[in-house]
Amino acid sequence: MRRKAALFGIVFCALIMRHLPVFAQQARSLTDPAYKNGVLQKIAGLVESKYVLADKAKGFADEFQAKCASGAYDSFTEAKEFAEKVTADLIAITHDKHLNFRVMVPSDVGEKAAGSLHHPIRYFRLRAKENTGFYKLEWIEPRVGYVDLRRFYSFDQAKDMAVAAMKFLANAQAIIIDVRENGGGSGDYLSSYFLPYPTQLSGSYSRQTGSLTESWTRRDIGMESRLDVPLFILTGPNTFSASESFAYDMQSRKRAILIGEPTKGGAHSVDVFGIDDQFEFYISTERSISPVTGGNWEGTGVIPDIRVPAASAVDAAVIEAKKAAEAYARGQDAGLKKAVEEMQTLADNAAGLYREGKNQAADAALDSLFNIARRAGMVSEFFVQVFAYNFQSPQDEQMLFALLKKNVEFFPKSFTAYELLASVYASRGNKELALRYFQKVLELDPGNRNAAKMIKELGSHPERPAGTSRASSSEKSDPVTVLVLLGEWFGDAYFPLKEEIDARGWTMKRGGPQFRKFNENPVVLQFVRDVHAAGLLVASFCVGNNVVKAAGLIDLPLSDRPAAFFVCREGLSIRVFPKVSHEATFEIVHMFHVWLDVDARCGRPIRADGAGDGLTRSRPGLPTGTA
Repeated sequence: MRRKAALFGIVFCALIMRHLPVFAQQARSLTDPAYKNGVLQKIAGLVESKYVLADKAKGFADEFQAKCASGAYDSFTEAKEFAEKVTADLIAITHDKHLNFRVMVPSDVGEKAAGSLHHPIRYFRLRAKENTGFYKLEWIEPRVGYVDLRRFYSFDQAKDMAVAAMKFLANAQAIIIDVRENGGGSGDYLSSYFLPYPTQLSGSYSRQTGSLTESWTRRDIGMESRLDVPLFILTGPNTFSASESFAYDMQSRKRAILIGEPTKGGAHSVDVFGIDDQFEFYISTERSISPVTGGNWEGTGVIPDIRVPAASAVDAAVIEAKKAAEAYARGQDAGLKKAVEEMQTLADNAAGLYREGKNQAADAALDSLFNIARRAGMVSEFFVQVFAYNFQSPQDEQMLFALLKKNVEFFPKSFTAYELLASVYASRGNKELALRYFQKVLELDPGNRNAAKMIKELGSHPERPAGTSRASSSEKSDPVTVLVLLGEWFGDAYFPLKEEIDARGWTMKRGGPQFRKFNENPVVLQFVRDVHAAGLLVASFCVGNNVVKAAGLIDLPLSDRPAAFFVCREGLSIRVFPKVSHEATFEIVHMFHVWLDVDARCGRPIRADGAGDGLTRSRPGLPTGTA
């Protein structure tokens, strides 16, 4: 069964030698009647004391003892034949196909059969040979995906392969999962890709503890679940244990249609007990209980919804899947058509608003467009880049750069997103920003020769406005963190500000979420105090002096660590506290020149006295204080 830690529905209990004495390390011969009888008695004892159905265990043990007393095993002297005969008789007595008395044999790499590495190495080799259970992935029809899974390995081992397989099937409009040859394993993880989280699955009742261990769908599956895609599961007489659990749970939840023949009928979980240095015994110690039916499939198997010979199950499933995929696609296409219409309207609106200089409204339209695109699964670097390609004319430059900046926002670890943005800035003559983003490309991809070449051509330092001086290298290298408190209005300032901060090697921390009344929010105020106490640089946008006052920072003395300053949009432009040099003061104000340009483009007034809705400029040589 599937909640157990090893394969074939096994709990590997470290070869529970501690419960039973073992024989000498040298394998003894089955020609010795006393040795053989000792082995058989240990098996009978385990059946009576450990078998999951406590009310039937003694009866099963007694029947097996009678079999032994009848001389049924007297003629067997070869270990493999002896083990197979005992297993067959135990299954006939209990009707439990999980029981297995076996000879321990080294794997193909030759570890000791009775050694502590036998089971880890055996399962490691098996997983490699079986490709973690994934036998075949196929796109068998234009809309239908297919996966043939032949064993359930533990999710920690199978996750990468499972995610790859499910992503391969991500665009399928019907999926066929073939478990006809799946003999079980360590647990059903596939349900999590097709059922909501959390959904309760069949649990496991233990005779030893007298309790039920619940099983639920997983959250950590590496992608979104496919909750409504038509699903077909193929079953047959070799479908066993964990694969039966998967089929049973999906059928009882009415999430899949089962096609094929009834399954083998094993709803128990096993522990493995070492008998001696050549034999071990797998015995059922737990049984499944479905939260939906209250029962399980032990002995009966899982009965398919559409019964056909297992050999022709694929053909039957393809017929059903094609019909289901066509219906599913019609619904998807209708939703997609509506989404595309909404996106086109928003794209047209955004482009027009950018041309009119109404950047805030344009940003909002673009955000709405990408929210729709994300829900539809459209957003990728390629999607954004192709979208941006349509806005090459000078009048659409704002739209172009807005889209390219969205690209780096969505994919901040992609050097190609930054490289495209840098290249476009270079082609438009903005050497400073081109250089900045090519440097970012090298940060993400140190071996990028094109970026290194462009940096050399553009110059190693960003250009500064004429007539200004440069801060010293020591000031530039000072570690600084900028806390940005974003209010209701921040769209026009955010990217230019982040560009300036990044270029100086500083760090931006965003406070938030966005609150209408920052000065009344204790979380925001404490954040401001904590940052100030740490001696970090603080910038506050769109919130005015009320936050500064509420945080109690206006009159607080500063240490020799980096000074704090505030950028406000209500009367006070920049307050520079003591301990900031004139050159550093220039750096602070220059950081917001781009924002000034944004203000001008958006039609917001800039007042030299700092009383307007904008920022004043500062020059080296001014005394510290209010700029």
